Amino acid sequence: MVENVDILLCATDSDTPVLRADWLKPGIHINIIGPNELDPATIAKAETLATDSIAQLKSHPKPEFILEKGYGDKIIDLSDFVIGKRKARQSSNDITIFLSAGLAGTEVIIANEAMRLQANL
Repeated sequence: MVENVDILLCATDSDTPVLRADWLKPGIHINIIGPNELDPATIAKAETLATDSIAQLKSHPKPEFILEKGYGDKIIDLSDFVIGKRKARQSSNDITIFLSAGLAGTEVIIANEAMRLQANL
């Protein structure tokens, strides 16, 4: 069902992953809200993991889903993209993930920017 989408927003209260890495096409952007929506293979496959608050992400009930699996060094603060300090993609095939830590409204901003960038590819 998600194999051919460019942008995916996941907003569940699932206790188990709802996405699998082998379902995702190159270049997809994923926004997640819940801490359990991604399997470790999906996180490993992503070139960029961005969040609206690294501190708040670390305070999640289950921060180990990313931080203790060795992917913490891949996490980039959203503000680095806003000020142009970092690029989300090195190529159009890079998979990017936005991990919403709960700062209200950022999901809409990120989705809008993802659609704008996709239109320019």
